[in-house]
Amino acid sequence: MSSLVSMIELVAISLLFLFIGLTLGFATSRVNKLAVLGIGFFVGSLVWLGSLLFSASLVALPLFVDYVLTLNSFLAAPFILNNQILTAVFALIVLLELGYVIGYATASRAAAAVAISTPAKPRISTSATSKNTPQLESGLPASSKAPALARTLDGVALVRESSEAVKDPHATVSPYILRTVSPRTIGPGLSEDEKTLASLFILGRVGEIVPKLDDSTPEGYYYEQLRYLDWDLARKTMALNSLAVRGYLVASPKEKVLRCKQCDSMRLQLRSECPDCGSLRTQRYKVLEHFPCGMIDKEENFKRDNGELMCPKCNKRLDLIGIDYRSLGSMFACSDCGALNKDLSTTVKCTKCGHVARPDEESEDYLFSYSLNTAMIPKLRQYVKPVQTIANYLEGLGFTVFSPAQIKGKSGTEHTVDILALERKKPLSSLGEPKLVDSSSSPRKLIIDILVSESQVKLEDITRIYGKISDVSGESLVIAIPSLTENAKNYADKYRLNVVEAETAIAAISRIEKTLGLETRANNQVSSI
Repeated sequence: MSSLVSMIELVAISLLFLFIGLTLGFATSRVNKLAVLGIGFFVGSLVWLGSLLFSASLVALPLFVDYVLTLNSFLAAPFILNNQILTAVFALIVLLELGYVIGYATASRAAAAVAISTPAKPRISTSATSKNTPQLESGLPASSKAPALARTLDGVALVRESSEAVKDPHATVSPYILRTVSPRTIGPGLSEDEKTLASLFILGRVGEIVPKLDDSTPEGYYYEQLRYLDWDLARKTMALNSLAVRGYLVASPKEKVLRCKQCDSMRLQLRSECPDCGSLRTQRYKVLEHFPCGMIDKEENFKRDNGELMCPKCNKRLDLIGIDYRSLGSMFACSDCGALNKDLSTTVKCTKCGHVARPDEESEDYLFSYSLNTAMIPKLRQYVKPVQTIANYLEGLGFTVFSPAQIKGKSGTEHTVDILALERKKPLSSLGEPKLVDSSSSPRKLIIDILVSESQVKLEDITRIYGKISDVSGESLVIAIPSLTENAKNYADKYRLNVVEAETAIAAISRIEKTLGLETRANNQVSSI
């Protein structure tokens, strides 16, 4: 029975020192690793030194003596200076240090997990930027060569694509931007809107997209570089913010504005009011104070016709400033209640819904400018259609090229295609805005759509294109970069779709020549050069 009690005492003392070590490890989890080593060494040395200095006191403790005897009963011989007490103390120090290491490691890992989570539930905006489009404090972007960063929006895990490529610390995405992006828009690939905006940067058509304040617009601002796009502002901002969240664009705060908390409008009018009665009828005056009677009033009320200053209360003359009276400077007088105040109350009134509030009660918002994250250019190029390259090639072969173009199908539906090339004797190009083209008089009409994917073009992309191709007349061609999936190939073969698979636009051009029989034209073009 006594041996069982001794064993329990051994386990209890061991667990006690292990727990002390765990507690110390948790408490110092925020210090750097070098300091942790120092603390661990210091604590162990302190316990060891104390055991040497107070060994006589330790021996007087029955519980410690039982611990020493029980521990050494498991050992063949004491291994610390052939001393049972020092061996027991060393074992306790080992337990203390082990608990310290485990506590520090566990707390550090838990802190790191909390640091990369975003628990705040976002509000999804229905306007260009959300009602509370919150960053500035964090900016929203990853550290240099950081692994893909998982964030949470409304319970949906979002993974920043290839965030290891984001080397610019300013490329981090702001929480303000995160709250404007719906989790449903974040998928493995880019949406068509995102691809459209990405192509503007990759092809050099825009260098930076900047918001411009304009009270004449419904939202209060617009993107001048995107005015030609027939999208509403919310759609443009959603696509820009989604590209910023993915790390392709760098979002920088450009303007700081207030929004009405009732209707989200930026059309707010600043107003100054009397702090006492709220009247707008206030005017600035110079104010004097008469010392003897304490009268404080507008200077004009002290002045007489002869220019002398007379107190309107006690009718005494004000002779010496600093002795008889003093100037209180400019103050605001209310025409309604007559109050004099050094400062007025400031409110803002929404000119859209009429709501009145203090400035600090309204929603503060940031408008961002967007520029290309150069570290992500190689990855972004995979999503951008090489329309310009292929259009220039066809134009050089003597075709009139429209890109993009709208074609009316057999069903009467207007379809938008990437390239429409018409054979003409005198080629004239038309690149830029989509146009509804009358191609009935052209001897040859080429209709080309380009599908670009990060890996392979999927079946659903081909089926969507087939519905368009089957409704229009002319030679159709689908360019798949880099290739089709096996299911997409089988579908294309079954419905006899003319498909060119190529890794790059240049490789696609050489295959287009063979597929459409343009080798002769291309050779003539080369020989003429």
